[in-house]
Amino acid sequence: MVIFMKKALLVSFGVLLMAGFAACSGLPTKGDDTAWVEAGTAMISDDIRSGQLVIDGQVYTFPMQVSDFLDNGFHISNSYENVEEFELEPGSDSSSFELFSEDGEHYVRVSAYNVSQENLTVDKCMVDYLYVSASDVDLVLPGGIYKHSKPAQLQEKYEAADEWDDGESEFIKASYNFTTEDNWNCAATIGIFDNDYTIDPMANVEYSLLNDENNYSTFLNIEGGEESTRRYIDSAMKAVYYGDFDTYVQYYSDDDNAKALHESAIEYLSSAIMAYAYMNYEDLGYNVTKNYDSIAAEVLKKVQWNIKEIAMNEDDMTGTVTIELIPTNYFEVITSAIDEALNEVLAKYEGTDIESLTESQMITMNQSLADAVLGKIAGLESQAENKAPVEKTYNIDCQNGYLSGEDWDDIHAVMMGIDELQSE
Repeated sequence: MVIFMKKALLVSFGVLLMAGFAACSGLPTKGDDTAWVEAGTAMISDDIRSGQLVIDGQVYTFPMQVSDFLDNGFHISNSYENVEEFELEPGSDSSSFELFSEDGEHYVRVSAYNVSQENLTVDKCMVDYLYVSASDVDLVLPGGIYKHSKPAQLQEKYEAADEWDDGESEFIKASYNFTTEDNWNCAATIGIFDNDYTIDPMANVEYSLLNDENNYSTFLNIEGGEESTRRYIDSAMKAVYYGDFDTYVQYYSDDDNAKALHESAIEYLSSAIMAYAYMNYEDLGYNVTKNYDSIAAEVLKKVQWNIKEIAMNEDDMTGTVTIELIPTNYFEVITSAIDEALNEVLAKYEGTDIESLTESQMITMNQSLADAVLGKIAGLESQAENKAPVEKTYNIDCQNGYLSGEDWDDIHAVMMGIDELQSE
């Protein structure tokens, strides 16, 4: 079956703590010998925010690499058929899957995250989610917490946890966040049973990357500010002007938002065309505006751009980008046609004081003008050609939307030819 489903960069990591699991029978796998616990405790820091843990005698630090487990004898579950072929795209992560020990008796559950700039198989990716049950492996956590640890021990060793949940199910959870040396913001949750009959009270631990701007910035630093800036601007412009949403949705947004951006650009240009002919987009019904929207969409498909140069300060992920904007001459193409339509409609009102018209009469005149203009300009979008490039340089900030709203407004004005209309 296909299990490694691609997901977007900025996903919400649900809490998958298996609080209902209770190991109420059976003896510890190592009898009463706790030498392995003492050895494991000595191998890692007592700091609960170190991200360290010991699994089957090996030290791991979250977020680790999938290969760290594979190098220690684990393998990806044989239940999945496409392990060797499946690849994660840059900035995406997998659904969760099991890693089994060599003998198949121990396992952990993980998901993989590709922080590189190229497609990678999961064995070459980073672990961004880790779930470990104390009954499935020999687990030691900072402070010597292991499967026989009691709630009082957890509360003593993890007094600095950010949150304690001692709900009504005889199950306590200690949760806390921490930041790694590599600047990943992470979350950890430990679950332990609070009763007198569970042989192995300490149940499980779960680690995950937080869904926040810091981690996105960390990813960008790994990827490189220049590459991420180029991809963002190019994908955003393709979504806005061409209705090509694939890359923009993959990395930055969802389908609904991407479509809204494209529809907004179409309406913006459509309104400008109507305003050029002295009409108000808002005063006319959908049956009229949809025709102008169709024309605007075709005009937008003809604009082009070229991201020429990016100067990046990798320390704070700011810099400048120079873009060659290539608009069309569409307004020049339709000028004479609009003049003809205006003259025809105004001729019908010759001798009439336009300002004295009632609201109903104005609506009728606007409708006549809309129909007349549409009749003159329909099909002229095919005659629009690209004008000479306009080179613009903008400030960029990778951690705050790349370009400012004002800069995007400027880009749209140039690309749609509205800047020249405003200067006339």
